[in-house]
Formats: sequence, structure tokens, C-alpha cells
Amino acid sequence: MKKKTIMHIINSLALGGAESLLVGTISELIDYENIVILLKNENDFGDIKNCSHIYCIDFNSKKDVINSLCVLRKIIRQYNPNIIHAHLIESTLIARMACPSNVKFLFTVHNKMSLNCYQYSRMAWFFLPKSFKVYLKIDVHIAAARILSDANRSSEQYASIDDAVPKILARKKSENDRFLSKYSADCANFDNFDLVVDTASRTPDEVAGLILKGLEMRLAGEKFPHTL
Repeated sequence: MKKKTIMHIINSLALGGAESLLVGTISELIDYENIVILLKNENDFGDIKNCSHIYCIDFNSKKDVINSLCVLRKIIRQYNPNIIHAHLIESTLIARMACPSNVKFLFTVHNKMSLNCYQYSRMAWFFLPKSFKVYLKIDVHIAAARILSDANRSSEQYASIDDAVPKILARKKSENDRFLSKYSADCANFDNFDLVVDTASRTPDEVAGLILKGLEMRLAGEKFPHTL
């Protein structure tokens, strides 16, 4: 049986959080043919496990838009993917213009560029009602421990777990209250999400795998658990 094809489109594979997540996710997608499209010819990861092809469409500035779109559309026609998944704002804009109407299109916002659109993506579930809405939950004490153990974190500086927990809870309540007041959107109501994943004992790759499995089942019209 021929594998379904996912075409992953991202700005580049220069070392970064979104890029590392994508590479790790693809390594788990053994039941799919995975094709990666880069806007820019940067790759700090080399060959990617379970990725059959990596292409670059040489989108380096606005003057490259037309040529890059033509190249991308040609690749899409060649592979006729079942799903196109774009990462980051720039890639999402290019991919959206190139994606045929008969191909499932997904995008993931990874960074603070989403502020202008969806308040750091915290409100994406509300403003995109037909999207596949995922809530990642975790015990606040485990969250605090992770923050404290992250040597590269420049924000959310706490003296201890006991110091962090009440501040994290207060910030979360403030956000929820603000979104409720401004949009009548209840971020704390799990019924607003298609899938709720507890990340406490799972790796990022395991979480990504569960999300993709849930999405696959939804696209196939199959029932899947609401909470994992």
C-alpha cells in the first residue's frame, strides 16, 4: 500500500526550535513519505531520518516570490501530497499561495511573530474555528521545574519552584481573564479543544506524534480520544 505523503515547508533548517521540532517529528512519521521544502538553502541537520527528499525553492527576498512559487507548485504537482504543513509565518504565506484547493493545508506558528495575528498563538483556536485545536497541559509544579532547569531561558526568572508556582498561576489567570473579557473566549475550558495532551511525562517528539495521529484520525473521519 502506497504511503500517504506529507510535504513540510519551512524557512530553512538552520538550527532553531521550530527546525529541531520538525526534524524530530519527521523521524517519528515512519508511516508517511515525508518531503521537506526549504525557502532558503540552510541545513544544519544534514540528512533527516524518514525524509525522502529535501528541496530548496530559493526564496531569499520579495523579488523571488514569483519564481519560488512556480518552483513550489511544480514540486507539489510532482508529488501530489495528501497534506501540506507549513511552519513559521514566511513559509505559511508562500505555502498558502501555492497549495491547491484539494490538498489539506496546515500551518504551525512557532514564535512571537504571531503576536500581530493571534496573541502568540494562544488565541489561534478561537479565531480559527475549523482548525485542529490542541491544548498542551502540564502540572504547574512540573512546569516550574522545567523553567528553572532551562539554562537558555532569559524570561520567567524564578528563585525556586515555590517562588515560581504562584506567579505562573497568577499569570495564567490574568491571561484567561483578559481573553474572557475581551473576546468571551475561555482558554481554560478543555471542551473548546479537539485534543488535550498532558505533556508531563512525554517528550516533545512523543507529544508531536500524538497530535499528528489525532489529526490523521480526524481527517479520516475516525474517532479519537479527547484527552491523552
